[in-house]
Amino acid sequence: RPVSVSGEARTERAGAREDAGPAALKPREGRYGSLFGSTVHHALGLLLRDPALDPAEAVRTAAQRTGLAEHLDEARADVSRAWQALRAEGLARPPGPDLQMEYPLAGAWEQGTLLAGYADLVSVADGRLDVLDFKTDAPPAASVEAAYPEYASQVRLYGVLLRAAGLVGGRRLRCGLLFTADGTIRWVEPPEQAG
Repeated sequence: RPVSVSGEARTERAGAREDAGPAALKPREGRYGSLFGSTVHHALGLLLRDPALDPAEAVRTAAQRTGLAEHLDEARADVSRAWQALRAEGLARPPGPDLQMEYPLAGAWEQGTLLAGYADLVSVADGRLDVLDFKTDAPPAASVEAAYPEYASQVRLYGVLLRAAGLVGGRRLRCGLLFTADGTIRWVEPPEQAG
């Protein structure tokens, strides 16, 4: 029986389970709604696939595809900040064997369930494996674990699945949330080394 990573992250603290149900677009509420979040995510994917684009062009193309007509200036600013953060971490490069966007993850989970989800970005470089989730929500004033415990849990679960699949190996695992509103990656404590 499948369960989604985001559903598991939301419900594990409450002690309830959520069935994944049919596949749908990942909800990306953020500061300006799900269409804004989807547009920012899509624009970042366009930039990664074609670094010759600039953030404004990537947002314009993404907004045409998603139908976003409002908050375009904010979307351009978010994409610009996120792109700078990815560049600073050495993650602004075209997808290939060492970098993937919307990376599908799945693995056996508790009580006979199959835990499944999509990490926004997975990168292998310089002896480390990075897994990021992009967030268009307001950046946390305090620790990300205190402000957004479900998001922290979600990115950790991606780490658990990567480790269980044998992809971490001897690499250092980093799990992070890239808040596009300020262009800062909040790294969270990765899951235990076991697994």
